[in-house]
Amino acid sequence: MSRLPAVVRRSAIAAAGLAAAATLGVTALSGPAASAGEAARVAPDACGAGNYWVRLQDGFNVYLCSVTTKNLSGNTLYQTLYIGNRNNRVWLHQHADGSGWADCFHGQGLRAGLNGHDQNPGNIQVVSNTSPCP
Repeated sequence: MSRLPAVVRRSAIAAAGLAAAATLGVTALSGPAASAGEAARVAPDACGAGNYWVRLQDGFNVYLCSVTTKNLSGNTLYQTLYIGNRNNRVWLHQHADGSGWADCFHGQGLRAGLNGHDQNPGNIQVVSNTSPCP
C-alpha cells in the first residue's frame, strides 16, 4: 500500500486533474478537449479560504479574490473584515449602488472588527488603488 506525503501541494493536485481531464477529453462548456493550459484558463481555482483577497465573516464567509464589487443582501450582520496578502483599498457602502455612507479599509493582513453600520453594508468593493485610505 502506498502512502501519500504529509503535505500535498495544491498545484500538483490541480496539474494531475488537468492532465487527466485532457487525457480523457473532458471539456469545459463545449468544444474539443482542452489542453492543460487552456483548462487552467477556463477553470481557475475557486475563490475561498486559501486564496482570498478580502473576507467578510459572520456565521458564514464572503470571499473576494479580485478587484470587484459584490452586492450583499443587507440581511446579515458581519463581525469581521480581513484583508489577505494585498494592499488594495476595501470599501463598504451603505447601498448596493455605492450611494450613502462609505467606509474605507486598507492594510495587508488587516483584521478589523466591525461595528455600527459597517456590520450591515449594501456592498463591498475591492478597488485597484493601493494608497492608504483618505
